[in-house]
Amino acid sequence: LYSLQSEYEKSLGWVRRGLIADPSDEGLIANLAFAKAAVGDAHLAEIAINRIKDASLAPYLKATEGLIALKRGDFARADSLYREAEQTFEKLSRPDLAALAIAYYAKFAAESDAPDSARILAEAEAKVNKARSIDGYLLMSRLLPSTTALPMDDEPKRRLSQWVFDSESNTLTERPGVTAKGAPAI
Repeated sequence: LYSLQSEYEKSLGWVRRGLIADPSDEGLIANLAFAKAAVGDAHLAEIAINRIKDASLAPYLKATEGLIALKRGDFARADSLYREAEQTFEKLSRPDLAALAIAYYAKFAAESDAPDSARILAEAEAKVNKARSIDGYLLMSRLLPSTTALPMDDEPKRRLSQWVFDSESNTLTERPGVTAKGAPAI
């Protein structure tokens, strides 16, 4: 959510809190790498990437490495890394994540003044429309205000949990819910 809103410092705060609870959680370390890369701290992002051994995170890490390359102005390397992430997601039968990777590529390419950012944006829009994922539509709606929202009826229901932190009691409370048209707010 914070990534969609470009609030990477807030994201870092929550990741740090999570790492206090479980410093070896590789999913959190991957999020740390992404957030550090997004704020331009490439060196710490690379250190975080090198700590991760979980092979299932490889395509996410390739996309994060692509972001690092964009921030450094190495546009050809960034393209290669994002394409590798996209292809891996496709091989895993996750076209939604492949499209989302390219949508993030478009977002960061535009922010980095990449010379072909308009082409990447058009490609991302086409891939998100084809994959029909809500996450992709949310990101594209930030990049292209004219993006049509995906009807909730087209998205399969997914159970989700939202964890709410109460700083006074220092506790987390789970709020279960589902994503679907007419689902109760959580």
